[in-house]
Amino acid sequence: MASVAPPVFKPFTLTLIQLGSIGSDKVVNFQHAHKMIVKAVKGNSDKPQVVVLLECFNSPYGFVHFPVYAENIGYTAGKEYIQASVSESVKMRSSAAKEAGIWLIGGALLKRVARR
Repeated sequence: MASVAPPVFKPFTLTLIQLGSIGSDKVVNFQHAHKMIVKAVKGNSDKPQVVVLLECFNSPYGFVHFPVYAENIGYTAGKEYIQASVSESVKMRSSAAKEAGIWLIGGALLKRVARR
């Protein structure tokens, strides 16, 4: 039996963002999250490769808010999805990650599901 080489892990820098002020205006929440992502990368002497947003970055937390802030995601397995997505949250996170040159783990995304 052939032996398998163990994986090689490279160290990386991780930054966690606690946004603090999340309100009822989704656009303002997006702008705030985007600004904090850029600030975390540019204001850091050891630029992070991975940035993590908090759980609900685009809406107030609470199940009563979820139906109001839920989005159609438009994901189909095996197909390009970010550019085709109608989700404002998907597009904002993608553009922020590209602009900052990082991997972004972007909190919860409230998905709207059609009822049958």
